[in-house]
Amino acid sequence: MDPSFVLSLFLGVSGIGGGAFAYISKRFDSMDTRVDGIETTLHKDFVRKDELVPMMNKLEQQVQRIDEKLDRILLNGRHLSS
Repeated sequence: MDPSFVLSLFLGVSGIGGGAFAYISKRFDSMDTRVDGIETTLHKDFVRKDELVPMMNKLEQQVQRIDEKLDRILLNGRHLSS
């Protein structure tokens, strides 16, 4: 084999490998950007379950107190003064 052919073959294969690596790297960067965007959207628009449960419990307690007050008003015949 001619040394120039081997060198040309090596440079060609290296170029193809480098191009493929650059393409894959670019695709991973694009995918990483999209995943970051999704993470930001999820964090901004949604609440984790461990954060939601205490808020829901507090809201349920407040609704229960309102319900009890309304029951007392209706059962006792009391009217709200304006």
